[in-house]
Amino acid sequence: MKLYVPAAAAVALFSVTALAAGPKGASLLPGTTIPIALTQKIDAAKAHVGDPITGRTTQTVTLASGEKLPKGSLLQGHVVEASQFQFNSAHYAVQHNAVLSIQFDNISTGTYQIPLHVYVRAMAAPVTVSEAHMPKASDMDSLGTTTQVGGDLVTPSQEEVLSAHGDIVGYKHDGGIYAHLIASRHDGVSCGSSSTEQAVGVFSASACGTYGFAQESLAANANSIVTLVSNHHSPRIYANTAILLEEQPATQAANEGLK
Repeated sequence: MKLYVPAAAAVALFSVTALAAGPKGASLLPGTTIPIALTQKIDAAKAHVGDPITGRTTQTVTLASGEKLPKGSLLQGHVVEASQFQFNSAHYAVQHNAVLSIQFDNISTGTYQIPLHVYVRAMAAPVTVSEAHMPKASDMDSLGTTTQVGGDLVTPSQEEVLSAHGDIVGYKHDGGIYAHLIASRHDGVSCGSSSTEQAVGVFSASACGTYGFAQESLAANANSIVTLVSNHHSPRIYANTAILLEEQPATQAANEGLK
């Protein structure tokens, strides 16, 4: 798949309050995943280049030093490009894509910032996230089991997280769910595996690509920028959208996602 390169990426400006670079080791190792939830709606029909976006981490994340990045740490980013959908009413007209591109800049603990070099491993719309928190009907499962985005099963009384086939793929601890990531492909996106335990939030160990985005598609996903396009409406990302970011080497020009 050919990657879409946002036209405004080179000129987007974004200002944040200056914070310290952080103590030694306040960085993320490549392959570290950061589960976040966005805190506001971003609509391509209303957004402007440079508009700030924010989110919060939903689990504790381990830094390169071994220290912990707390749950609730602030993610900061900005809009790179936004174009409203305009319907062409001419006979047999080809509808042109509307675009929404956002960039993830850093995570702040309130005293220092950690720059991000990420791609979106998985992203789930709020309705999909809500369904993941909802136990099965009691006549199907009396244990209150919930289903992660991607299919893994979480039972409140058990530490183990199981795949749909009954294999142990993760564990609950430190107030969240952690797993060795499983290589997979979904929605045109390829995701790699990990040999270390990573925070996954509401996602399965094999979660990859978008979930619950019926009319938008991923057109770019690299260098901390994710781009959604649609030829049906103006792309939008709602508040409480869950995103699993994966840190990449700072010098890496493109991720392994869209291939």
